[in-house]
Amino acid sequence: MRTLTYPFPQTNQTGVRLLAMVMSASLLTACASLPSPQNEEARRQAELAEQARQAARPSSLCAADPGSPFALRKKVLVLGLPVSRPLQAADLPGLSSTWSRELQRRLRTSDRFLLRDGSSLALNPAEDTHQQIRTLARQFDVQFIVAGEVNDLSVQRGRIDLGPFKPIPQPFADRRTLSAVLDIYDGFSGTLIRQLTHHDAIKGRVDGNTLASNPESPLGAGIDTLISRQFDDVVDELACLPMQARLLPAAPGKLQINAGSSSNVEPGQRLRVFLHEPTPVVTGSPPTWQERPLGEFVVSHVYPEHAIGQIDFPIQPELRASAYVRAW
Repeated sequence: MRTLTYPFPQTNQTGVRLLAMVMSASLLTACASLPSPQNEEARRQAELAEQARQAARPSSLCAADPGSPFALRKKVLVLGLPVSRPLQAADLPGLSSTWSRELQRRLRTSDRFLLRDGSSLALNPAEDTHQQIRTLARQFDVQFIVAGEVNDLSVQRGRIDLGPFKPIPQPFADRRTLSAVLDIYDGFSGTLIRQLTHHDAIKGRVDGNTLASNPESPLGAGIDTLISRQFDDVVDELACLPMQARLLPAAPGKLQINAGSSSNVEPGQRLRVFLHEPTPVVTGSPPTWQERPLGEFVVSHVYPEHAIGQIDFPIQPELRASAYVRAW
């Protein structure tokens, strides 16, 4: 009997091994891309912690919702931030005014403030700060003034130590300190409300030409981070403070305030009136002020920058210059 044989093809061992390697690599990649339960839980906890932090911020607790007294916009003047050691900012010309304008831009996006540009101005440390603040507040018609300085931009160059030989520069290993101070003042009294200090440090390419030249660089990103922190802290410091406006003479039998529709003031709104007066002067001490409640101001007509109304109590003409209204 004749036996039939079928020529089965020989297995390509090299191809099989290659296919197995590819499948194994794909499986490992897929496993690596899957978030581990521990990492996923850590991410979720971090998100919850950030949500809780945001909810506890004063700017969240005193939300500027329509109809709320916190919706009344406050007038703020932001001065320039001079560099305390100018040689440290030789590669950042115009930093003082550029920093100020960027902070103003961000504060404007909060829709809580009416910003006044004082980026070309700075407080004179040789003169009385209280008097300078009160003068600027009247000149620019503002409730608050934000001043400050950039107090550290020092650079530490990276280097490779060669023992007994002279060290050589280490590329991309420079370190630069970034530090700024903000002072928030009450414009009516000239009193310092809060001083805020922010620090950061960057590594790598730490030199620059202007703040806006390369915001993606380590230096641009570092300055952006500091301004973001300043923005958050200024908003938090001022969010829960009431809007104030000066009470001024108007038509006979009427008074006006230096806040109008741009500040979200509305007809029929009732604002509390206070008399702002200095306390007895103590030799060698800075001036202090006290307030005395008088009654309420009822808004009747509203214009973009001022509003007219009446008060529900008698007030002597000589007191009007030192009286003001407040949201509560």
